[in-house]
Amino acid sequence: MGEVHILCDDQAALRKVADPTKQSTGQHLYLPTSNKLISLSQLIPICLTWCPGNKKADRKAKKAESNPSAQRQTIPPSKAKIKQQILNENKPEHFTPEENKRLWVKSCPWKFNKELNSQEKAVTSTINQLRSEHVVLNTYLNRIRARGDPLCDECKHLKSVRHFLSHCRRFKAQRKKMKTDLQHGKIRFKSDNMRGILDNPRAIPHIVRFILDLNKFENIQLYRKQNS
Repeated sequence: MGEVHILCDDQAALRKVADPTKQSTGQHLYLPTSNKLISLSQLIPICLTWCPGNKKADRKAKKAESNPSAQRQTIPPSKAKIKQQILNENKPEHFTPEENKRLWVKSCPWKFNKELNSQEKAVTSTINQLRSEHVVLNTYLNRIRARGDPLCDECKHLKSVRHFLSHCRRFKAQRKKMKTDLQHGKIRFKSDNMRGILDNPRAIPHIVRFILDLNKFENIQLYRKQNS
């Protein structure tokens, strides 16, 4: 048997098969082919030859690729891609400059961050939303035009973070318990200044219990369902 010529219109593919030791993306896809060619070349002279593209062959290849029964091998995700995916999944919510200002803790920020980071992600997210006032309450929903009015359905007052934490009748029992716990911890609860507890690392566990008891926010409901 004479020399075997393998024609291909993809120069990059030919270069990869000709140099299988060169590190590149998708190397695992063509290594088996290279190994077979090396084995065959010991019996038969093989020549890899480039040829111009053939439209008819391209159409047939495209048709074969669209066949559901076609065997497909995918390139495994790179380390960089996996890292970026994780970063995207855990990307902080987008806050306006004004909302970012509200997130700043003036006194002992390292203590606050340490306490906040010790909580579950769903709870941490909700507390940051309350602190930035970027939270699913009627005043915010009205501001982004997701709701017609900013009033509390229960009390008919503006349903702000302050109203939610200190006044709303709907959560009276849970709030009473939170206030009692804060009092036992010698933490002042001032209804006209929610930053007093929202910025206090010692108050965070009590706010967390309040939020979990309410089971109001969607991410908290999902968290409780996953951990039930």
